[in-house]
Amino acid sequence: MSIAPETPIKNCPHTGYILASLLTLNLLAGMFMPRLANALTLPPEQVALIKETIFEVVVPKPDETKITYDQPINFDLLPFSYRKDKYVSIGTAFVLPNGRVVTAAHVLSLHSPTLYGVPMLRDTKGTIYEIDKIVKYSYQRDFVVFTLKDFKPIKSLTPAQTSPINEPVFAVGNALGDGIVIRDGTYTSDTPEDRNGEWKWIRFSAAASPGNSGGPLLDKNGNVLGIVVAKSPNENLNYALPLKEVFDAPDNKAVVKRLQSYKLPNMDFSDTNTLDIKVDLPLSPQDLQQKLQPGLAQFSATQLAAIFNRHGGDIFPRGSNARKLLATTLTVKEPTLIARRPDGDWEPSQAGQLYRNDLGANGFVIGGNISPSYYLFRLRKPDNMDLQDLIGDSKQFMDLFLKTFPIKRDTGYETRRAISLGQAQQSRWFRDHYGRAWQAQSWDLPFLNRKLLAYISPTPEGCVILLSIPPVEAVPDYEKDTEALVNFVYFMYGGSISDWNTFLKLPKLMPDPLNTLKINYDNNGSLSVRTNQFTFECTTDCMSISARSRLDVGFNFAVNDNKPSLNIGAVGLFESVSADKTLIMSRVLHPPEDLGEEFRKRWLDVTNGNTPFDGRPIIGNGRTSINKNIGCPKDKVGEEGCYVAGYSQSGDQNKEAFERKFETLLQRVVVLP
Repeated sequence: MSIAPETPIKNCPHTGYILASLLTLNLLAGMFMPRLANALTLPPEQVALIKETIFEVVVPKPDETKITYDQPINFDLLPFSYRKDKYVSIGTAFVLPNGRVVTAAHVLSLHSPTLYGVPMLRDTKGTIYEIDKIVKYSYQRDFVVFTLKDFKPIKSLTPAQTSPINEPVFAVGNALGDGIVIRDGTYTSDTPEDRNGEWKWIRFSAAASPGNSGGPLLDKNGNVLGIVVAKSPNENLNYALPLKEVFDAPDNKAVVKRLQSYKLPNMDFSDTNTLDIKVDLPLSPQDLQQKLQPGLAQFSATQLAAIFNRHGGDIFPRGSNARKLLATTLTVKEPTLIARRPDGDWEPSQAGQLYRNDLGANGFVIGGNISPSYYLFRLRKPDNMDLQDLIGDSKQFMDLFLKTFPIKRDTGYETRRAISLGQAQQSRWFRDHYGRAWQAQSWDLPFLNRKLLAYISPTPEGCVILLSIPPVEAVPDYEKDTEALVNFVYFMYGGSISDWNTFLKLPKLMPDPLNTLKINYDNNGSLSVRTNQFTFECTTDCMSISARSRLDVGFNFAVNDNKPSLNIGAVGLFESVSADKTLIMSRVLHPPEDLGEEFRKRWLDVTNGNTPFDGRPIIGNGRTSINKNIGCPKDKVGEEGCYVAGYSQSGDQNKEAFERKFETLLQRVVVLP
């Protein structure tokens, strides 16, 4: 899904239908086709039989009371059936000669999570039947056979004995959730399934719509040829599974089999394997869900692990293609995703079409898409909001975020914007490979049959957010993907001195890379900063420091003892928001000899004291600046780096006086051994 933040997230106009996917040709993701009633072309007795042997598959409406909109929803603009019905119609089922009932597997979707309740059946008289036991289930062929509670079948449709290619057929089903309709067409061909040709699909031209899935495809005499399962996206040639495939499948076995490829959106490494899960039946729908869903989730987790096991030596921060970033201290202002380029090198990938929205009281949200399915944002909290309230209250956080990230719902001719999703349905804390704290939260969006997943990492001024809105059936995969992706999200830690004083007192939120950071502010304009690499002090003769002065901390990536790590690589002190005066301490790493001329020249300029690292003022672009190498000790693992102190001020300053001020400042800077 790729929707820019300023573009509202909208639901399909037919809000009552669950979106599910078995094939890319899935009926429920198909086009809406006009409704043609041709029931009179079948013998009247067959039409009567259809009414007695066919069902709607329905689910209870989900709870939407937790969502608040900017204006009340005018439900009178929605179809009558949706307003008055306490169920949502999602497909069709019909009775087999043995008294069992059959539908498409993707209609019940027992292999996938859903926001809706357990599916049930409703006959043409409105009677609701609960599913008793699942006796056959095939994800690959897309069918499920089951029994019903308190149902005694008397009649059934008759299986067809021949396959009449080029003769009339009738697709019967709950098209668009508006009741059972019969539509005619032609049996056009038998088409092998596209993986191994294990069976042949019936192709037919009778119109089929969302809701037809699981219904019967009949011949001209009203006998059953197959189960309607999918729709061609480009033409009106739809798919049905021959009924013989259902009868030939063994009883008491659920089979979920498919070829599945897996990869993360920031790299081209992938893993492709065949998922093959078998479960003994009969089981209730709930029990089968509990057995199938963990297996699918585990399979995806295994594929993700296989990618890192197979390619770990080339996945950032490891491998020769990571060396440029390892030799760089990133000071990018906005969060970025470390991604693999087509040539193999890893580089920061900024969000596309950065979008900013003010939240009032100096608060704002800025960010955008970093892939078709993911967004990356930085949120600066308003001054009147406490950081613990922002992080500790999921409702308050999302209410604030929705001011920037609009989620809208269409109801007839009107659109309503969600202003609150309530408290998160799930919330948990974890730490990434670098020891940064993340809070994984999710909110249900029932009218979209999606979830909003927000992975939130606190900073002194607010938080960084990695966000996606996957279909519910894909949530387990997205959760694993996102937990892996946060290890490739880079951001600086910044905020006012007041923000830092609060942040450093919250050990649950503190990232491991900042464990050695000490900040002391005495309220009299004096500030001292200490890391495990250097210390410095800034007093009133350097700049006018206040609680609103800003401090930013940047990092460089490293691999220590074969473990990824982040080391403090830069500390910037800004006198005010306008950055009239700035002091920056940064580390320049000794690059490998073969890394390139750009890296080699910078290193030589720093170590030899060449311009602009010669300690002499430079005037340009409306500022006066000065930089100087103040020491090149080796760290504990023998990695060589030099520390550069930089000082700048707006305007054209007197060079001699500016240089004296800088030299006085350097007397209070110490590079630690």
